Amino acid sequence: MMKLLNTIKKYLFITLNIQKHIMNLVLLIWLWGLTTDAEEAFVEGIRIKPDSHEMLCNLSIIHMEKGQLEIAEKFLEQANEIAPEDEITQTCIRHLNQLKQM
Repeated sequence: MMKLLNTIKKYLFITLNIQKHIMNLVLLIWLWGLTTDAEEAFVEGIRIKPDSHEMLCNLSIIHMEKGQLEIAEKFLEQANEIAPEDEITQTCIRHLNQLKQM
């Protein structure tokens, strides 16, 4: 039983690290100017891991850059429900509110 638990822990650690690396790769794609590809990757990531407030925030930023503030707001509402104390989520919300006042 202990061996099984250790294997599960190791698998979870590897899985979490892979998810972080994948998100970093998608961020690089975005920085290279491939916004549509990055957006599609984040949407797929959310389909696989719907509780990822990080990916929801990143999607909101993409939509803010496109001027699609209502769509950005929907993603941020979801992110805020998942992680209301997250600093990045709150920063994105403040930025969106500033854009809405312009």
